[in-house]
Amino acid sequence: MITRSKRGGGSCLLLLALAFCILTVTDSAASAACPHTAPGPFNISSLADLIALRTCVNDDGTNHSGDTFNLTNDITLTGEWTPIGSWTNATTNRPFSGTFDGNGFKISGLEINSTETGLVSLGLFGFVGAGGTVKDLNVSGTVEGVSTNNNSTFGGVVGRNAGTVENCSSSVTVTGPRNTGGVVGRNQRNATSDPLPQVSGCFNTGTVTGKDNTGGVVGANRGKVLQCFNIGTVTGTDFTGGVVGLNTFGGEVLKCYNTGRLTNSGREIGGVVGRNVGEADIGGAKSTVEQCYNIGDVAGPSFVGGVVGWNINRNSVVKNCYNTGYVTVNGPDGDEPSRGGVVGTNAGTVEYSYSYCTITGAYNAGGIVGLNYTYTSDGTILGNGEVKNCVSLSWMVHGDGHPPAAGSRTIQPEVGTNVGRVVGSNASAADVPLANNKARADMEVHIKGEDCTDDMDPAEIAPDKRHGADVFTEISRQGDVFDGWSMIKDGDGNFIWEIDEDSLLAQGKSLPRLKNVGGTQNPALPWHGDVEPPEQPEPRTPDSPPRVSSRCKGGCDAVGFATPALLALAFVTGMKRRRPRG
Repeated sequence: MITRSKRGGGSCLLLLALAFCILTVTDSAASAACPHTAPGPFNISSLADLIALRTCVNDDGTNHSGDTFNLTNDITLTGEWTPIGSWTNATTNRPFSGTFDGNGFKISGLEINSTETGLVSLGLFGFVGAGGTVKDLNVSGTVEGVSTNNNSTFGGVVGRNAGTVENCSSSVTVTGPRNTGGVVGRNQRNATSDPLPQVSGCFNTGTVTGKDNTGGVVGANRGKVLQCFNIGTVTGTDFTGGVVGLNTFGGEVLKCYNTGRLTNSGREIGGVVGRNVGEADIGGAKSTVEQCYNIGDVAGPSFVGGVVGWNINRNSVVKNCYNTGYVTVNGPDGDEPSRGGVVGTNAGTVEYSYSYCTITGAYNAGGIVGLNYTYTSDGTILGNGEVKNCVSLSWMVHGDGHPPAAGSRTIQPEVGTNVGRVVGSNASAADVPLANNKARADMEVHIKGEDCTDDMDPAEIAPDKRHGADVFTEISRQGDVFDGWSMIKDGDGNFIWEIDEDSLLAQGKSLPRLKNVGGTQNPALPWHGDVEPPEQPEPRTPDSPPRVSSRCKGGCDAVGFATPALLALAFVTGMKRRRPRG
């Protein structure tokens, strides 16, 4: 029988009389033997019960496959926590393979501060094995580790998952060098014969900090991440994403979104996924990011995208997504300074996606994709970038010009060379890498701070070119602009997009929204930088200040908004500049 410490028992009797009791005991109160030998289900009502479960898994090697454990009240942990379950390698490990049902209760006070440099799997649960489930659980606290082992994992709820984690929330501050996620560190099956692991219905509000493979919900994914979201701040070095840092080898990220602020100091950062990489072989498993959106600001030196940082090869797919967050430079340009409203660098497929955001920095800057190219390895083509059926609605794309000349570190100011309304630079060898793309006709293209819109090559203003076909605001029906989008269905036969087809594509009007994806979706066509009205500044993230135009050229009032005279002049000038091209 599990006993409670005397210190906790007397106070709980009093609190129970008041119908409120949160049991608190110390980690040292563990039972020496596993008490869960009879058929379940078992109730977890105290820290001592939770420690007993850990004893069964960690010390006795009982994985509890088929058993259910029900959390019956909130529990506060005290002292340093040792995770339930551990992963050593694919064959030697101690998994939890039962069902842990949190029933909506919370485990708080999680504290892990590991100085171990070898292999670790850190979280409330260290390792959930195939067939195991952790669900309906809320966790708060701190997880921190310094392991130098590439297979180590760090998560707020689960370090390494090969089973199912569903409807869990994390307000845990998680810090680790790699495979670091707010909810799960790494989502990957333990054997190829196991079913794909899944993280679904989960969200993170905590701060996540890592180096490689850092995500607001999952650090690295080789399974399914469904209907999850992040609102916490995420900071990494390489492969940083609002929801998933690294999505690889058949990984699926579906119906997810991010509203948190994202930064990294290395390469590959995206509002939803940092790096998306499928199997390179023809017919290999696809890694997909579908029906996702981002409204958080994204900043990094290299491979920066509103949804995905780098979509890497022929089996990498970004589809039915949108971004409204800023995409900006963060420090000196790295080895591939590309920034795109949806994808930073693309050698896979990007389709049926749109973006409106301000894109700044980089010599490859595009409203949808910064750099679209052919990816080769040892002379073998592994992917031809394709951008199809996308709509770019930003009012400005700003780039730093042409890449440095050989032997020079100075960016060449060649007008418009690597800045485009849809794609900044198109170097794909595919026959039709760009198709049926459109862009806002009054969008401005800036190079090194100068407005170079009038210098765009007219031959590149076409549906299969870098600047896309013109779409005229105030007169175009959204049903025409997003032609066919409202009829797109998912694998279950459900319509994906909600579009006000008869509504005009007008400034301030609602834009297409994703059905069956959570969060508050209120995308609206942004106001042009010269005519932003004081009563309706463009929204970004909930805590961002309203944008004030810096391009008023003397025609602004005391707070920086355009005067009525300037508004009228901008309107007339814009109509003259943006007349349809024949």
